[in-house]
Amino acid sequence: MPFLINTGLIVLLSAISYIGLLVFTKDSIFYEFLNHALALKNKFKRS
Repeated sequence: MPFLINTGLIVLLSAISYIGLLVFTKDSIFYEFLNHALALKNKFKRS
């Protein structure tokens, strides 16, 4: 079981760094999607 959790964390971290790379390259579609996701998050926090 701990092995599965570790693997999941590694996958999650690599996904985060991959998205980070896309943001740094300023790939407009991903940039807009990320801004949209952040806006949604802020909306949920307020309510």
